[in-house]
Amino acid sequence: MSLQYTSAQSSICLFEEILAQLTDGEVSIPVFSQQAMDLCLQCTELPQQYAKVLQGLLDRLEAGAAFSEESCSFSQTEIYKALQTWLEKAKLKLSIQ
Repeated sequence: MSLQYTSAQSSICLFEEILAQLTDGEVSIPVFSQQAMDLCLQCTELPQQYAKVLQGLLDRLEAGAAFSEESCSFSQTEIYKALQTWLEKAKLKLSIQ
């Protein structure tokens, strides 16, 4: 028996995959940012606030990419944690385990 995913579930699963690729250094920040935002916008079941919060995180991630890995203003590690938190909250909102 195969699982049937809604488009939102599929988008969130793909978001989780590209976030893992980002943290493993397998995908660049600009590529991640574009794909992440596209996937978020496909999740029409999420309130608009989710897209606004994600955009803010992506803006900080991209701005921080211009500096060394850890700068005084931006910590990639902290932004990665915040993206993981965003993902977990989106999964809860969509009732995805």
